[in-house]
Amino acid sequence: MSGTSSAAASIESPKHKEIVIRYKGSKAVPEVWRKLRPSELVQKLNEALASTEDTLIMAAKFKAARINSRGSIVAHKETAAQGETLRRHKEDWKGFVATEADVMLPVYLVIVYGIPIKSVDPGNKTADGQKDGSLVVDCKTPEGANVLIKGGTLVWSHGLRVVRRHDPTCQLIRCLKCYQYGKCKGTFCTNKKTCGKCASVEHNTEDCTSSVPRCCLCHGAHYAWSKQCPKYKDEIRRVEVAKAELNARPFYPEPCYEVSPGPSVVGSRPAESQNDKMETDHIPTQANQKGTSWTGVPTASQNAPRSRATEDLEEYILVKARKSKTANQPLREISTNPRKR
Repeated sequence: MSGTSSAAASIESPKHKEIVIRYKGSKAVPEVWRKLRPSELVQKLNEALASTEDTLIMAAKFKAARINSRGSIVAHKETAAQGETLRRHKEDWKGFVATEADVMLPVYLVIVYGIPIKSVDPGNKTADGQKDGSLVVDCKTPEGANVLIKGGTLVWSHGLRVVRRHDPTCQLIRCLKCYQYGKCKGTFCTNKKTCGKCASVEHNTEDCTSSVPRCCLCHGAHYAWSKQCPKYKDEIRRVEVAKAELNARPFYPEPCYEVSPGPSVVGSRPAESQNDKMETDHIPTQANQKGTSWTGVPTASQNAPRSRATEDLEEYILVKARKSKTANQPLREISTNPRKR
């Protein structure tokens, strides 16, 4: 792959050291937790670890913690190995944090292009007659995700489908409630519901009767979803930077601690010449990705025997179909234009 590393680096990224704690049912933590200073939050979490009287768990002390916008506790360990220890033994200590507390396991997203919608959801009928979509695969480990990315393709419904890393930061997203750009908070958005036409917080966009447009983002004379908005242009630039970073680093960083990561080889080889390149179905191109460059990835042999690593993938990944309004475009804009609702 031109301009990219052929293997993932073994480093300790912040995500490897991170522990995310939510209340069951995806509930936000109670207000009493939100009032704590970071130092107090760290102290309470470490007290919960000490209550286990397990030397291995007690040694993995938290160093930093905060409450994020979704109402979850995000805490950090000193090393990735300590983070893995607490994730593996979460049942032994999470109850000491709170009876409703649950430790969220990290997922590493991979997207598969050109999946026939009926092969995932036979009863699905799209209004525009769309036949294909994209499938997001949740992998339990970065090593398992990199297996799929390095393999380059998956066989699905008698066709080869291109696989690559999925990075949600490459999407342009507006909140449906406040029209702010960034990670869509949905029901967790704490901002006031704002009119996208006149910027009022007294009524919804659908109920607006004002004839004078006013952007709630930049206060300009246009609607919040206008492509002339400076905030929109800033977000476009951010997305382009994220896309460039994704193309430069197509693999997930792999932790350097000793774990059982699952398969790391899936019987693939790099294309040594033009004749070695395999034809695939639904390869994303510059045309259908709206300017996103695609450098290509090594592909697995279609006739290769099914390896043990391939069979083991079922143990390491959990597939969830996420329907995309536009086929083969994971890096897409999610529009909240009320005129299209």
